[in-house]
Formats: sequence, C-alpha cells, structure tokens
Amino acid sequence: MDVINSARHIFRTYGFRSLWVGAEVAIAREVLTCAIRLVVTKQLEVRYFEVGGGAEIARMGPRTVIE
Repeated sequence: MDVINSARHIFRTYGFRSLWVGAEVAIAREVLTCAIRLVVTKQLEVRYFEVGGGAEIARMGPRTVIE
C-alpha cells in the first residue's frame, strides 16, 4: 500500500514523466544488481571448481563413486 501511496504522491506532485523515470531507474538498478550477482556467482563457481579439484576430476575422471 505504501508503494501505491508513494506512486500517487509522485504522480500528483511531479506528473507521469517522473513516475516513469522512477520506474526506469528501479528497473535499471535491479538489472545491474542481477548482472553483478550473476558474475560473482560464476566467478565463485569457477574458483570452487578449480580449488576443489573439479578440474582434475573432469580431466582424469572420477576415482571413486563419490567423486
């Protein structure tokens, strides 16, 4: 409900254009956050794969059923 009241206040005070710009900024911020999270997650996966011996297992094949 607070979001609706905030949007209504912005619309009444500044007009539709400001409301749209605010939405664009929120969308851009969310896209940027998701992109950063994706890059960091991918880097951590690669690092874990290399440090955890995943590269060697992939190259040589598993030694046990657990691997």
